[in-house]
Amino acid sequence: MSQATEETKSEIQKGLASLYTLRDEIRVRLHLAGMEVKDVWNKTLEPQLLDAEKFAEEVTETSKEKLDALVTRMKEFQASLGESKDDTQKH
Repeated sequence: MSQATEETKSEIQKGLASLYTLRDEIRVRLHLAGMEVKDVWNKTLEPQLLDAEKFAEEVTETSKEKLDALVTRMKEFQASLGESKDDTQKH
């Protein structure tokens, strides 16, 4: 593979790792959340994790962009659930 492809692959793998960490943190908080929030997670965001795994297999700049966008949506959803783990450790 070319250097650019290797870099893209590495960035995609980091993005997937970030998504899995976010997923796990979100799942912990969901048990306290209301049904509406759980529906958003179960019907919209969690299924997109499977799509992310497919993006990662493609190793293209487009797949990296899609993965980055999903990481951003996950972080926004996590923020909507309240303080992040980092914020709670600061208090």
